[in-house]
Amino acid sequence: MLRLAKIPELKSLSLLSCHHVTDKGVCWLLEKCKEIEELNLGGTQITSRTLDFISEECPNVKRLSIKGCSGFSEVDVQKLEKRGIEVEYGEGTCRFFLLSERESELPSISSNSFKVIEDICKSIFSREELHSLFTVYRTLQRRS
Repeated sequence: MLRLAKIPELKSLSLLSCHHVTDKGVCWLLEKCKEIEELNLGGTQITSRTLDFISEECPNVKRLSIKGCSGFSEVDVQKLEKRGIEVEYGEGTCRFFLLSERESELPSISSNSFKVIEDICKSIFSREELHSLFTVYRTLQRRS
């Protein structure tokens, strides 16, 4: 985050699924980068402290995603919305990458990961869709 702080004109930042990001780090960064308009903190450890800071100290923030975060209340979200900030929140999204490492910088997932997908994302994927995803994964795996 030190490098990001050297870009005070930064307008958009995604720290999606950066699990070690905390209130202290986000607030410190936002003090340095006052021009941020869009911020994705989904899947981080932020709490009401960060949301209060954004509401009170970040007049340029227009859009904020805090999907998958749980350290805040509905009142915190309402405070942000009253300030005119578009807030996306709720359960986290499931993101999996099916390409092998050779075809992507992202890690591929194993067969066991599909059990996790099924358990976590039952409302998103039907059993047939999961089977289709598994078939695609196996096909990509054989090609690599």
